[in-house]
Amino acid sequence: MAIILARANIPVWLCPYEILALTGRGGIIEAIPDTISLDSLKRNDPSFTDLQDFFTRHFGPIGSNPYADAKANFVESLAGYSIVCFILQIKDRHNGNILLDNRGHLIHIDFGFFFLSSPGKNAGFESAPFKLTRDFVKLMEGVDSRAFARFRDLCIRAFLEIRKHCLEIILLVEMIIEGNDDLPCFRGQPEK
Repeated sequence: MAIILARANIPVWLCPYEILALTGRGGIIEAIPDTISLDSLKRNDPSFTDLQDFFTRHFGPIGSNPYADAKANFVESLAGYSIVCFILQIKDRHNGNILLDNRGHLIHIDFGFFFLSSPGKNAGFESAPFKLTRDFVKLMEGVDSRAFARFRDLCIRAFLEIRKHCLEIILLVEMIIEGNDDLPCFRGQPEK
């Protein structure tokens, strides 16, 4: 999806990283430098109140160029990952699985639950199509702000572009299903 969106010049930001499977149950994941999980940030920064306050302390005052650049990076990455999470039905989007880098981008990690699978022995308690918290909206200065309008516009543009390439994505999923219909993400129902 990152390649599709980049080719179409949709200005969303995704961070593909390498994963090397070594066995059926293990492998190596590329480290993503200069990041911290939102969970670690909230637990370990004694001054943390919300993302907007963190951004002003880390990137400079609201209205400064570094702050504006970081907020733009946040919006572009939030839009990209929102659409990826929506399309692939990625679950388990808690703050330990979402990183923030030193330029303001959000980066999602740990895609262990998607399509039909979910944590809690597939209890199905996650109904949101992607993670959009009050804290994220506050950083964008509310639902009536220019930043939120840009987020919405980028989501629409990204979705429409990905939809143009749905057959490529479906083909990849069908290739994965072949001989692997017992994968947890299909829950024994790969036709769904």
